Amino acid sequence: MWLNVQQNHEYVFIHTFLYRFGVAILIYEIYSFDFDGCLANLFYLSSEDKNIILANKGLLDALKSSPNPKIILVGSNRQGLMDDYNNALPDKRGSCFPAVKLITRELNTHEAPATLDELLLSDVYNDLADGTSFKMALRCIDKNKKDYIPGKLKKAEHHPNWMHDESKLTVLYAQIHKIAKDHPLDDLQFNFIDDREDILDNLHNYFLKYPELIPHNVTLHLKKYTGPYDKDNNPIDPIMEDYAPLRGTRAEADADYKHTVKIMAAVTIEQMNAKDYFLTATLSRKSISSYEEAKRYHFNTSTIKVAAYYEPGMLPDKPPEYFTPKKSRLARFGSSFFSSRNLLADTYGTSSSSPRSASMTSSSSDPRPGFSYASSSTSNTPYNDAPDPAYVPQSCADFDLSLPPLQLYSSEEQSHEISDSESRLPHTEQQIQGAVKPSRMLSVHRLMPPREDLHREQIDSETATESSTDTLPSYTTGF
Repeated sequence: MWLNVQQNHEYVFIHTFLYRFGVAILIYEIYSFDFDGCLANLFYLSSEDKNIILANKGLLDALKSSPNPKIILVGSNRQGLMDDYNNALPDKRGSCFPAVKLITRELNTHEAPATLDELLLSDVYNDLADGTSFKMALRCIDKNKKDYIPGKLKKAEHHPNWMHDESKLTVLYAQIHKIAKDHPLDDLQFNFIDDREDILDNLHNYFLKYPELIPHNVTLHLKKYTGPYDKDNNPIDPIMEDYAPLRGTRAEADADYKHTVKIMAAVTIEQMNAKDYFLTATLSRKSISSYEEAKRYHFNTSTIKVAAYYEPGMLPDKPPEYFTPKKSRLARFGSSFFSSRNLLADTYGTSSSSPRSASMTSSSSDPRPGFSYASSSTSNTPYNDAPDPAYVPQSCADFDLSLPPLQLYSSEEQSHEISDSESRLPHTEQQIQGAVKPSRMLSVHRLMPPREDLHREQIDSETATESSTDTLPSYTTGF
């Protein structure tokens, strides 16, 4: 655990006080890098070997001087494989994804570790797990860590795509709330680095007008960076131009930020149509008038500018479908049995009450995107059972551990349910020939050992009764 100790005694006291209770507030530095014209600057393009580290050595040395842990993101509009592929060919720029991995490796030190967050908006628009599109692109890249292999990329348009937002508002919104959701108690210094002054100006004016779109523990730093040298080969000093920092006022991160991004795009499409700016799509003979139409054509449409059309609270006439992740088969057992805290307690030798991942409770039910606290938590406890990716062991990484608790019933309710002629199961299930109505007590027996005071004869009798009925369906839990 890293504690940012400064000479300010009050600052140190606050950190020490919170750490004694099992919670340590960290200062994270998040860097979302643009690529074309930024990391892939003039010095990079003019070199023969296209060395991304050498072309940005001055910038990276300045960032490495900070003792705080760092998180790296792709801030380029290459948020899908097709955009990355189309921009990799001119000037032999190459793919941005291996370059960002090299940047992360360069910034990673023992004193201040750096990690790469592989979230892309093509994951968001296609309801994919974070990092799926990033990994798909890497599988199509040559061993030189830069260029795509033509044979492995037969039809780039069939890969996950996104609604290309030239303003980058949706990119920045998704990244800010993703990191804030993962680190609700930490101080987050979010640095968005780009070479285009028009994009940075519009984003700064937008968030200055709507600071409620940024969580309260996030400070947004917009920075202009075009490389170490200008077009006349003169050194650029200072190497970065900083905009005035913007502190967020939102109570907590938008837990439904992925759906909010889709809402932003849907509103923009409809607003553009209302002002006679019509979108076109590949293979479509008519203009695109809604989000669902854009989705039908795999988001292979003309670009949009969300910051120019979307205002917080706006809702589309034809909203996108809300995506609900499928529950794991382990959901039948409940989080009280397979909770992340129980599974991790033995591994790290910590108590089950250790707050590895804390979250703020919801305080609003306002459904408007951009204003709602968008928290799905209904528990009164300040802690969240969702596992922190930094602490999940490899053997548990594939399990869905955020499961609803097992519902227990009193013996009176159980006997009534078993003897009740009107089953609570759906009528369609009752009509299936040979269907079995299992008792809830039986499912508890499969989780809990029998009582020690129960005689062996009673156990054998119960087993014989079970075997005489139809066999219950079996499920593979994945162990």
